[in-house]
Amino acid sequence: MDKSKVYDDVRSLVQFLEKYKWIWNVKTTELFLTDHIATNMPSEWIMIMKDWKFEDLHNIIDNKLCYPNSLQEFITGCLNNSTSTGLVREWTYTDIIKMKQDIARGMKLKKQHEVSCLASVVEEICKECNCTSLLDIGSGLGYLGDILMKQCGMKVVGVERVTERVQSAFVRRDVPSVTIDINESQKCVDEINEICTSLGSNVCITGLHCCGDLSPTILHMFYKLIDTVSLLILIPCCYHKRASFNPISETINDILRNEGIQFLSIYGFRLASENSFENWLSQSPSDHQQHCNHVCYRSIAEIIINKYVFLSSASSPLCNRLRKARYDNFDNFSEDFIRMIKELIPDFKDHATIEGALSEAYLRFSPFFSLIEPFTGLQMCIRRSIELLILIDYSLYLKERGLNCQLFNIFDEKISPHNIAIIVKRHN
Repeated sequence: MDKSKVYDDVRSLVQFLEKYKWIWNVKTTELFLTDHIATNMPSEWIMIMKDWKFEDLHNIIDNKLCYPNSLQEFITGCLNNSTSTGLVREWTYTDIIKMKQDIARGMKLKKQHEVSCLASVVEEICKECNCTSLLDIGSGLGYLGDILMKQCGMKVVGVERVTERVQSAFVRRDVPSVTIDINESQKCVDEINEICTSLGSNVCITGLHCCGDLSPTILHMFYKLIDTVSLLILIPCCYHKRASFNPISETINDILRNEGIQFLSIYGFRLASENSFENWLSQSPSDHQQHCNHVCYRSIAEIIINKYVFLSSASSPLCNRLRKARYDNFDNFSEDFIRMIKELIPDFKDHATIEGALSEAYLRFSPFFSLIEPFTGLQMCIRRSIELLILIDYSLYLKERGLNCQLFNIFDEKISPHNIAIIVKRHN
């Protein structure tokens, strides 16, 4: 694709995300604390969404022509970003490897789908590029290496940070693996280079759902391993676990400077790491109601914790307990919240004050409860656009260094939400 076209497409994506920043740049449990929905959501959106039933949530795309123009524009933008063939393409399989029963042993259906599809992609590209050796980073229990060794005849070495997994991969699946904590130190690069040298001169590196900083670290490392590694097939995930949320490509840094805006926040990275919009649509009414209650009651708790200074000493254990709790109604939540305070702050006796504050917050914000799931739906709509920007940033970093890099959807998004592979060839 023409560089200027790529630049324009990425700039449009950045501008789109900036325009709807109020949807993704917020901590969910602070929606009431900052009066976020009432302050930011267009009144015409509120008017139509406040009366939505759960079936309306599931038809948010199909019914878009019935919405105000501004909401139609948002949904159309999300759909266009998600299906943009210029930035991400669908992988066309010539054949998908059917996993043998002994290899599939112990794997859940989701993992079987991911491993079969990724192995098929690896085999096809490696044949095209005359690669017969594979270094599987984050190899876990050796699922991918097992199928590529036994069904594709490839030479494989797994790299895993957890020693127990390395041992299990060898005992259970005969996949040779080594324990290395992947980082950007020269020592680590030298270790990986030594392994790749032992495998041959034309090695492929893979990484299935490499979390947080592991993905950008692998990208940096691939660029350095000029003599031994010719292919990279990487599927990133868990973007919110990165230590830094700054872009790594000069292209996106340049766009941000010219537009005078900042990159994604922790909340954007966290949303990008969530389940897919399709999976959200498949939730039952009880799932939606439970999520709505959880967000509403935790948001009310945040208001109380921020209002009373003495609760600050117990805020961490309070939030941890609330994160795991589930409540069917406000009375159950209120009683449990008071019980937690009694346990965590035994010297405090004025529980009636807290009960009154909880009831006051409930009365004030309960009219907005019906907007929580529609707001979540908006977040799920824009989630894919955020993930795309992160992955485009990764791919541009490599393209700026003269590497042939493309993004492909290789999994069924309904089965595996984080389904985009970064495929990099050292030579065209």
